[in-house]
Amino acid sequence: MGLKFRKVPTGSGATGVQLVEWVSGRLVVREHLGSAHTPGELAALIEVAKQRIQGDQQALDLELSERGAAVIDVPAATAARIQQSTARILWQGLTGTYSISDMVVVADAGMLSAANLNALEDAGLSFIVGSRTSKAPKELEDHFGRRGNLIADDGVVELIRPMGQGRDRRDRRVVWHYKWERAKRDRRTLNAQIDRAQRVADRAEPLKKQRFVKVTDQKVILDEASIQRARESAGYKGYVTNIAPAAMDGHAVVAAYHDLWKVEQSFRMAKADLRARPIFHRTRDAIEAHLTVVFAALAVARHLQDVTGMSIKKIVTTLRPLRTVTVAIGDHEMLVEPTIPDAARAVIDAINAG
Repeated sequence: MGLKFRKVPTGSGATGVQLVEWVSGRLVVREHLGSAHTPGELAALIEVAKQRIQGDQQALDLELSERGAAVIDVPAATAARIQQSTARILWQGLTGTYSISDMVVVADAGMLSAANLNALEDAGLSFIVGSRTSKAPKELEDHFGRRGNLIADDGVVELIRPMGQGRDRRDRRVVWHYKWERAKRDRRTLNAQIDRAQRVADRAEPLKKQRFVKVTDQKVILDEASIQRARESAGYKGYVTNIAPAAMDGHAVVAAYHDLWKVEQSFRMAKADLRARPIFHRTRDAIEAHLTVVFAALAVARHLQDVTGMSIKKIVTTLRPLRTVTVAIGDHEMLVEPTIPDAARAVIDAINAG
């Protein structure tokens, strides 16, 4: 039946990934690829297992924002012995292949943990990682007590957050960014949460895990202190980084994080507009050819978006009706050019100028 992979619990509480095969009705373990202690490590091991099943080499295609594409070749035999984070493997591949001496990893709050940040830093990486908004009330309370909560729109607050325990404890720079528009949205959300909490306190709804509710002397009441902290921190979004303020000030950190949406947009474009998935191929060459066409199309789409200022969907919708038709009349052929509307002409002019 061929190789398959399975996940098994280990004695240390980790999750092992193995290559297995059914032989004469008996499941045989062909190779133990390694044990994962974090979701990131588990995902990396599973990817290695899939690549080992398909072939002997794993190719990772990465889009480097504003700098073109990079391809890292990681031998599966090496990747199978993962003892480090995925980020360290990618970093080694990039530096070895492209001689990159400095790189900043930008990630959302799903990456935020002391262990992950320490692993990135130990690999020689700089990082900017989104902070969970639940950290804002407590973290900003001390700052408000010392400095007050007056801040201009687009202002930043710089704080230090200890992360980790014992020898793994490190101080991290946190940049909190305030936007008035975000504050309006946060207050609407807060008001809805407070209303729900009040209904729970009034016994109009059953007691459950609800924000701004606490039980004191068997009485369900609103947590007024938490509500006040949440109101004061409305409009703030945090970013954790190991980049020194002298190298990148707070606003530059925020701007760099906001570029993350370009990568997310590219993934959406590749999957939806360019139909990267599902892949109806089975051989490695066919799969790689399919993805090569998709990423070439993504590069073209990105270029068209840059020069026109329009989404690729709108560009295609505007230009698709334009058709040149060859009409045969007896022995003669006539080429009929389309009438180009102003909107389509503007797109064509922008592309030609770019």
